[in-house]
Parts: sequence; C-alpha cells; structure tokens
Amino acid sequence: MIVASIQDLVPELLERCHHFTLRHGPIGGSVGIVRGDDLVWRHEFGWAESATRRATDTSTLYRVASITKTFTAAAVMRLRDEGRLDLDDPLVDHCPELNAAGRGVAPIERVTLRALLSHESGLLGDPPGTDWSRGIESSTFAEILARVGEIAVVAAPFAASKYSNLGFLLLGEVVARASGLTYVDYVNRNLLEPLGMSSSGWEPLPSEMKARLAVGHQARSFADHPAVAQDNPPVWADGGLVTSVGDLARWLSLQLSAHRPSVEGDLPVDRATLRSMHAPRYLSDSLWRKAYGIGWYSLRRGESIWVGHGGSLHGFTSYVGFHPGSQLGVIVLLNGEAAPTDLALDLGEFARTHLPTPKPETLAPTGVPLAYAALLGLYTDQTQAEFTRVEWSRGALVALVGEERLTLLPTDTTDEFRFGNGRPAGESARFARGHDGRVVALIAGPQTLWRFDRVDTET
Repeated sequence: MIVASIQDLVPELLERCHHFTLRHGPIGGSVGIVRGDDLVWRHEFGWAESATRRATDTSTLYRVASITKTFTAAAVMRLRDEGRLDLDDPLVDHCPELNAAGRGVAPIERVTLRALLSHESGLLGDPPGTDWSRGIESSTFAEILARVGEIAVVAAPFAASKYSNLGFLLLGEVVARASGLTYVDYVNRNLLEPLGMSSSGWEPLPSEMKARLAVGHQARSFADHPAVAQDNPPVWADGGLVTSVGDLARWLSLQLSAHRPSVEGDLPVDRATLRSMHAPRYLSDSLWRKAYGIGWYSLRRGESIWVGHGGSLHGFTSYVGFHPGSQLGVIVLLNGEAAPTDLALDLGEFARTHLPTPKPETLAPTGVPLAYAALLGLYTDQTQAEFTRVEWSRGALVALVGEERLTLLPTDTTDEFRFGNGRPAGESARFARGHDGRVVALIAGPQTLWRFDRVDTET
C-alpha cells in the first residue's frame, strides 16, 4: 500500500525499532530516514549512558567508526578533481618512506590509491602492533613508520577484497601531504563545514560535544544489564569521526543529490565524482549480494540496491545507506554492539516500498548551441543495419544508438568530441565536413557513419 507521507508509516517504523531492541537487549540508539534534502523522520530510544539513566535525544553524538572512510574517500576524490593527485598514483609516490616496507606477495610499489580506496590493495588489514582487544592501534603515520618493516602486501592486489584499516590510515596521510593541511583540517574545511555539519568532530572533543557523546556498551551477554565497553584507541582517517543523525542526514543528502537531474549551488564534491564513488567496482561475494565502490559498498536486498557503509568500535555500531532511485537514505547509530545494518535496511526497505516514487524532474529545454546545430541528425554505416541519432537533449550533445545514450564531450578542436560513457568511453567522435562545409559523416572510433540528409526534389 502506497501512503501519502512518512508520517503514515511512523507506527510501523516504531514497532520495528521496538522489536529490534527486544532482540538485542536494552540498547540505546538514534535512527533517521532521509528523503532527498530532508530528514523526514527520526527516533531516539534507550540510554545514552546507562549508569546515569541519561536518555538519548536529538543532540546525542556517536562514534561512527568506519563510516569515517566515506569522508576520507571523498577527500581523496576532491583532491583528485583539483589535480593534486591521481587515483592510479602508487602510494609510495606520496609516502616514499613506505619503500622500506617488508617483502610480501607483491611489491609495495604496486599499491595504488585506487586500490586502497576500494580495499583491493592486498595490504595488511591493520597497522602492525594493533590489538583491538586491548584498545591498541597505531593510528599516526609516525607510529606506522616505526614498524614499517612489518607492513607488507599479503594478498595479490586487485585479485580479491581485503578490507584494510591500515590502507585508509595511509590515505589520511596522502590527504595531508597533497593538501598541505592536517587530515582533520582538510575534512573539516572542505566537507563538514560547507555542509553545516556543526555537530561533528574528532578527539579531543570540545567539552560541549563531550557532554553529548553517548557511552558505548558491550553486546548483551548473559544478562540484560548493559556493561560499559572498554575504551577505544585513537583513530583518525579509518574511523575517528564523532557525529549525529542530523549531521549524517546532510551527508546522505549530498550523496542523493548526485542522482538528481538538477541541483542548484556548488557542492563540496562534484556530482559526477560522487556517482563514480557509488558505482560498484567489483563483487565481493559469490552470491552477488555485496559490491565495493570507492569508499562505499553496495548491498542487495531482493531487487533493491542500497549504497552505504557500516562502522564498529568498542561499544558503538552504526550504518548509513541510501537508495538513489527512491531518493531515500537511512541512518542507524547505536551505543551498543548489535546489528545496525539489519535495522537500517529493514526500515529503509519498508519506507521505500510504501512511499510514492519521486516524480522525475522536468528540465526546461535549452536552445541548441550554434556550433552544434549542423551536427544534429541521423547517421548510419554502409549496411544501414543500425542508425545513430545525434541530438541536443537535456543540455548535452548525445548519440542515441538503440536504447543506449552516449554523451559526446567537447574537446579543444572544433567538430571533435570524446565519448563520455558506454563501450566507446574516452574514444574519439569526429564530425567530417565536405568541400561545401556541410557535415557528411561521423567518424566514431573505428567506424565511419554517413549522414542522412533530406533531398529536396522539384515537383
């Protein structure tokens, strides 16, 4: 049944949260549902601090652990867009000290920034000396270098998924060196502040934020009484962000905006860059249920694909995800060790299947640029078995081949373009003219397509 608004779903959403707490014990948390640019529903439950009976509320902050990696990845991509680095740069180009790494199944020189961003580097999962059971992680670059000989590529790069906190810590150092700022300063200035994420920060927290931070609790064991979790080690680019439901709603709205036809104003990260981060690079399980992108991973639930990321530190578990086509996002932040992804996708799928699908935006038609007017028309090869339509559509020059829509990107040369997508992406598309200046053909990669022109006949 399709309902008018999220408010019609609130009783069932609350019921699902209630059943979740029954399964996992007296856990505290905050959840939210995002629709486009708006946080349309939120709910807080349980204790932010069990010992003092401090309840969770709209101001409660949480450690979101590896969700931080989505910000680290965005920082790297922004620097890529600024021309300060390339994703195929070897890591050692930015951190030459790592040339002293130990011998593994492949040389450290094969590890690229792209491989780190999508957990394909084969690098160790955590810095040498890490012991999560005792709250120990070498989180600074100096600490990592102190044991650089123990760092190694332990699985073949680009051969399989191997999740690496170490990889993202090293990306944090790359961000600092490429930007000339500390990792925290770069993320604050270029991501958090432009989005108005004023309830987000890093250790050491200001006193006002410290007072709002939830206390982490261990997983339910042999009794319902929640025990306070052990302290977490200092973490940074791999998992150090402290934030709130309200702030993460702004982060998800940014991701969703990349999948809408028109968005006004400047964005902290280019829309095309965001889409490339969301796109799957490879499947990481044999059942085709999980795929990694750049800083994000996708999960399949039936026929739905949710893009998101989870996080886990002692006493805290979390998940944020979004469904681009429905313009829906979901946030689950818990100060206990439970299953936030299960709750998030349960709430998200329920909302997705019961809310009306967003109507596509209607863009006002734009006039054809004068330089493109002569290029529009119908083209075919010698066999005339397939036709290509060159059109000015939705503010872009496109070649329509069957159901495929190929964007033609301008170059510095008149009448010469590059395909922006599809099989011929990056290849040349050049319009040829006859002696009289009329366009007679489209030379698309390895083939020539001849233009059809109307022939005027005398009657």
